[in-house]
Amino acid sequence: MKRVLFMSDLHCGHRAGLTPPEWQWSSGSADREKFGKIQRETWKWFTQEVDAYGPYDIVVVNGDAVDGKGPRSGGTELITTDMQEQCSMATQAIKYCMGDETDLIMLYGTAYHTGQEEDWEKSIALGLNGRIEDHAQLEIEGVKIDIRHWVGSSSTPYGRGSALSKEACWTCLKGAQLAEGDQTPDILIRSHVHYYTGTFDHTINPYVRFTLPALQASASKYGSRRCSGITDYGFVVMECTDGEYEYQHAIADLETDTIPIIKM
Repeated sequence: MKRVLFMSDLHCGHRAGLTPPEWQWSSGSADREKFGKIQRETWKWFTQEVDAYGPYDIVVVNGDAVDGKGPRSGGTELITTDMQEQCSMATQAIKYCMGDETDLIMLYGTAYHTGQEEDWEKSIALGLNGRIEDHAQLEIEGVKIDIRHWVGSSSTPYGRGSALSKEACWTCLKGAQLAEGDQTPDILIRSHVHYYTGTFDHTINPYVRFTLPALQASASKYGSRRCSGITDYGFVVMECTDGEYEYQHAIADLETDTIPIIKM
């Protein structure tokens, strides 16, 4: 049996991203106090839940481990614009999940966040003796998993499964074309959209498809001012044994990541 931790969208360096204690804001402006509380609550939740479900044989980080330089907001939402420091933050967060014998697999995230010219996530993976892929086909104890960061999103609750179903259809067609026979996976995993949703269909392999929750709180300028819907904060843990699997999710109910009531 192998226990696998799947997580994504840490967005380390963003003020609402996963932030180890060394970089957490403790005082200053109202904004710094607000986001400092978010940083402390999310880090506490993350470490407690990682400990509760661990230890892990494999850690999979499915993209957007760092937030980037934030050109669309002029860097105003960042703890630091220094990409090496953002990588240090992500390294510390990922390392917290790993034991001496834990294998690390990372997937490249969105270039806007992780580097248009440089692949900053590559330095994180190599620094932790892991590997990094654009799109991976994993086989863990006989369980075949297709994983990649990007997938299309939907602003409607009932439309969120459509992009996953499309991915499943293409994956099925590609698998059927292989000379070795049908190599389609059992599970399809995507990220990017910051919500945890899935589809289950026994007519098309892969039967199980889901998007991973994020490890960035929703309190960003883009999320607060433009986006509808709910951000799911958390991760997924899977146990694989002899071609069989079970998985469960850890989803946070964050007190600090809410819209405040203004009493007049």
